[in-house]
Amino acid sequence: MPQQVNLKPVNTFNKGLITEATVMTFPEGASSDELNCDLLKNGARQRRRGIQFEENYQKSSFTVNSGDYVHRETWQNVSGIGGKEFLVLQVNDKIYFYDKSTNPVSASERPFSIDLGDFSASNSFSVSETPISCSSITGYLVIVSAAINPIVVQYFSSSDSISVEPITIKIRDFEYLGMSSNIVSVSRTSNVVSITTNTSHELTTGDTVQIDCSLGEFNGTFAVTGIPTSTRFTYSLTGSDLGTTSATGFVYESYWDTNTEKFPTKITRNYQYDLYNMGWAETGTFGNRNNLYTYWRSNANGLNRNDYPPRNKPWWVGRISSSNYFDYSQFINVKQGSTLAPNGRYILDFFNQNRSGATTGAAPGSISGLTTIVEEARFNSTEAYAGRVWYAGLDSAKNGGKVFFSRVIEDKQDFGNCYQKADPTAEDTPGLVDSDGGYLVIPDASNIQALYSTGSVLYALASNGVWIIGGVDQVFKATEYYVSRLSNFGIVDKKTLVDVSGTPIYWGVSGIYAITTELDKPSVQNISEPIKTFYDSISNDTKKESSAVYDRLNNRIYWIYPTEDETTDHKKNKILILDMSLQAYFPWEVSDLSGSSVYMLESFYLSGLGSAPVDFNVLAGADQVIDSSSDTVIQTITTSSSIQTEIKFIVKTDDDKITFAEFRNRDFLDWESADYSSYAETGYDFMGSATIKKNTPYITSYLKRTEEKFVVSGGGYEADYPSGCILTTKWDLSGDNSRWSTPSQIYRIINYPTVNPNDLTFDYPYDTIVCRTKVRGKGRVMRMRFESETGKDFYLIGWEIVSGTNPRY
Repeated sequence: MPQQVNLKPVNTFNKGLITEATVMTFPEGASSDELNCDLLKNGARQRRRGIQFEENYQKSSFTVNSGDYVHRETWQNVSGIGGKEFLVLQVNDKIYFYDKSTNPVSASERPFSIDLGDFSASNSFSVSETPISCSSITGYLVIVSAAINPIVVQYFSSSDSISVEPITIKIRDFEYLGMSSNIVSVSRTSNVVSITTNTSHELTTGDTVQIDCSLGEFNGTFAVTGIPTSTRFTYSLTGSDLGTTSATGFVYESYWDTNTEKFPTKITRNYQYDLYNMGWAETGTFGNRNNLYTYWRSNANGLNRNDYPPRNKPWWVGRISSSNYFDYSQFINVKQGSTLAPNGRYILDFFNQNRSGATTGAAPGSISGLTTIVEEARFNSTEAYAGRVWYAGLDSAKNGGKVFFSRVIEDKQDFGNCYQKADPTAEDTPGLVDSDGGYLVIPDASNIQALYSTGSVLYALASNGVWIIGGVDQVFKATEYYVSRLSNFGIVDKKTLVDVSGTPIYWGVSGIYAITTELDKPSVQNISEPIKTFYDSISNDTKKESSAVYDRLNNRIYWIYPTEDETTDHKKNKILILDMSLQAYFPWEVSDLSGSSVYMLESFYLSGLGSAPVDFNVLAGADQVIDSSSDTVIQTITTSSSIQTEIKFIVKTDDDKITFAEFRNRDFLDWESADYSSYAETGYDFMGSATIKKNTPYITSYLKRTEEKFVVSGGGYEADYPSGCILTTKWDLSGDNSRWSTPSQIYRIINYPTVNPNDLTFDYPYDTIVCRTKVRGKGRVMRMRFESETGKDFYLIGWEIVSGTNPRY
């Protein structure tokens, strides 16, 4: 019986890399393996261009040594100039700036910089190895890092200069200290723990205490067994002996709560501070009484008081409105509840909570000896949202879940004001208003890595999940907001987060996730299932080194990351690209140049529109205007300029400088001389049957002609952009690479044109090169591999397979 012949045309090959399909379910148009190919939206595949320094590039004035830390951020709307953007470049402990409206961008290094060491928090984080995070608001740039105190940067276009000021994060003190004392040291001998406090405690033997100190093994609730001194007490706890060791924290007298709190006859200094912080240090006019605390303790009006006010009634319930007097009798007749009265009179520096200093100048007298609470952690993330600046990411057991927000910004003094403006202990207007600052707590969040605002909500992305913060009526207010957990899938590092037209996409440990919204309901989806094997092959440490950038024009995400065996810190040469339009992934890898230390560090998007000062000659009609000194009159105007929209890569040069690079080399060599391979392997083609063996007499390929003209080369001429593409095939399911067929060149120009020195146009009548290739062998399934030639392009449009089958198996 004669052989049956079938034709199968393939005209799309742009579904990208797929690693999760079986041989029986492999989708049409996808590749089973590929590298360094570009996916085109018209269905074709083309070889990626080589990476090369940008045209007319310049090198930085500063030095970058091998292994140095480099990180990039963006300053938008600089100084309120619409469309003006700066590239913010962190190099170790310095920050440099480039104007993105200049072409080439490498020539736009600004004459100013910031030394982050000037703002070091002196904690466990290295200023030179910790990435900054930036937010742009009302023309200012806010910079935070886990290693520095927050700062705000202002740009002055008239002098092309900046000012840098620290931001003091201020909060109202809403913490109740109660009948507690601050711990100074801890020791243990024969299961007897001795704790020393900085001021006198008010404990007696048998009292119940709660210990909350920096040495966690001693924490818990215990019965006091001894009182050696007024600043020491003991309790029993089994464990190894420990010499006197410094500690911080509190000892709380647990029996003292709001249900038993009456009128104490003895108090600690912390309790006294609570009274001050609840308004008892009020110095307003109360008849002839200077202030409430002094009056209470003065035995005035024959009351003969030897006690102190309780904390479960506000001070102002004893004020007689008609005479503006404070009346003790009225105060005690008001029924007390089990809820503590409002506090928060004092405003503290969050990172250095000096409570004794807060009481300085209080009419009853300042309270000395209160322990200053120092928070060594600093924010690793900031974001602008709802007209405020937000801060998060403290590496702190106590404060790690806190997310701070400023007041609605009116001037730069508001950046650190994370508190309500009204005194909450006041009798009149003590409440919050919509525009106030403050902080909220996400107790379950572990290691908040990034804040991301979109639309009416703010996302907090942590290592263990994503939380959503928003306003009840779609507008965040200090008086009305909600916090809810959106997902358990966390982020590996904030540098992997990218904004895709309002959709956040980030790398997690087990996948790439997108926060999508359908029917106004956000959800987190794993979008990396098609390449799970590929993604899982990237180690978690390598994922944390990745950084992302989004090309808005071409709707693509680029993640750049190092190879697994890379020995140079912060060097990157791999790229995973996700084309959002095609929903397709494809990998690139940049080749190293032998004997060179040139390599990629970071990437950024050049939006193509910015503002820059441009000099214009002043004319009167067609005549140049000349001033009295015979000088040409020139007017400098800040105007919008348009430059090419593209992704650029931040690169270290051989002489340890910074410049920028692009994928633009049409000799298809990285760094102008390093060769790289481009290839794409098809999936498994059963040609209609998994049982019947087939042969393929011919494959007809279609490639776009890339030659445009002839150019002078040596003593002759050659085509400017030649192509070449090698085809190999493999039958059946063998994993043996030796089973690939003999390579065949499928880019063959018949009747190659003759050079005309007077017209160097590549005069060839066809734009598409058609090549028929004979294929040997047979089997049930076939794969094809298209591969590049050194220094040549290829633009694969499609192919057609002629398959022959025999009725006999």
